[in-house]
Amino acid sequence: MIKFQPDRPVRAETLHELLLEVEKRVVVSVIKAKGGHMTKSADFLGIERSGLYKVLKRHGLSVDRA
Repeated sequence: MIKFQPDRPVRAETLHELLLEVEKRVVVSVIKAKGGHMTKSADFLGIERSGLYKVLKRHGLSVDRA
């Protein structure tokens, strides 16, 4: 189980911005919890590994920065 506890309040002006911020925080939390293992992280999230890399790219993150 991954426990997601925001480290700071989510501030967004639109629903789209809110969803993007929550997506980013969840993905980063999962990658950290899985020790940086991308395949395990993608499996946990229910997406393909390539999809996980697309999410990281969308948020301007690399594996090192996640």
